[in-house]
Amino acid sequence: MTTPAPRIGVRVAQYGGDWSRLRDGALRAERLGFDSLWVNDHLRSPGRLAAEPTFDAMTTLAALAPLTSRIGLGTAVLSATYRHPAVAAKAASLLDVISGGRMILGLGTGSHREEHAAYGIPFPPPDGRTAGLRRALDVAEAMFAAPEGATLDGELSDAPNAPAPVQRPRPPIWLAAHGPVLLRLAGRRADGFIAAFCGTDEFARRRAVAETARAAAGRPAIEYALYTLSLIHI
Repeated sequence: MTTPAPRIGVRVAQYGGDWSRLRDGALRAERLGFDSLWVNDHLRSPGRLAAEPTFDAMTTLAALAPLTSRIGLGTAVLSATYRHPAVAAKAASLLDVISGGRMILGLGTGSHREEHAAYGIPFPPPDGRTAGLRRALDVAEAMFAAPEGATLDGELSDAPNAPAPVQRPRPPIWLAAHGPVLLRLAGRRADGFIAAFCGTDEFARRRAVAETARAAAGRPAIEYALYTLSLIHI
């Protein structure tokens, strides 16, 4: 059996530039045949120059969705600490509608302590951030599954989510995961996981943990993404 070729996505130029550069780069990526466009979830640049111009995740995808026609649109990854989970799920649903079914919802726990402090957003300890990610996943699943009105103990009470997402049964949900707890969660419930900045051996280790959990849950195959940086010499 032939192994399918990997799909390749690119992150848009969110930091240090202007809208025309970001937009033109995204449109060029679609013309060149890349499979997906991705955004980070930051309110300021995560790099050395924190005050440089920064385009946030959901606003950027909302602007790119009607300008593109084929390429996937994803978050790598939406921080569960920055938004109420129902607001995040609603925004992801609308992005799926605006894009005609091209949204990939990547979720993560949040990791940039200084950025949280700068904007007055609480930064819980690791177990609290993991709980927040589970909450975001629970709410997104519920709202995607019941757009006519979702109910979830302690979270949602007959909460409508119309217009419903285009992709059925739901837009793909991927989790950023590196430790066993979230890797097992991805295997049991997510449609994929994102591994950032790791080598092939570490990637294989993470995949094995997720695959064991997926198989035990009797789920079909999920997707795996490696997020990395490339320096291209021309």
